[in-house]
This record gives sequence, structure tokens and C-alpha cells, in this order.
Amino acid sequence: MITRELVKSEIDLVEERYLETLRNIIQQFQQLPAAMLSVSVRSPTNQAHHLERLDLASRSPTYAGSD
Repeated sequence: MITRELVKSEIDLVEERYLETLRNIIQQFQQLPAAMLSVSVRSPTNQAHHLERLDLASRSPTYAGSD
């Protein structure tokens, strides 16, 4: 039987995989020459996440938050 808890658990797993992929992408960007980038992506739950400013020269991404 599919329960609310099971569905939430599955969504949490997908979200964690998505965030791990996003962290890997950020690490790959950090390998590039210094630049300013603006990246906007959507999570599996269709929530917008914005990396408003990714300052690769300082190697420290700054996050604007979520919509």
C-alpha cells in the first residue's frame, strides 16, 4: 500500500540526488577560469533554485535562495 510517508520518502531521495548533482555541477564550474555566472535550475519538485552569483575567483558560491 502506498502511504503518504512512502511518497514523501521517495521525494526526499530524489531531492537529495538532485542536490548532489547540483553540487557536482558547481564543483565543475569551479574548475573553469574565473567568471561570474547566473544559474537558475528547477528541482524535481519544480521549486526554483537560483545561484544568483557564483564567484568562481573566490571559489565561494552565493545563493539567493528559493522562490
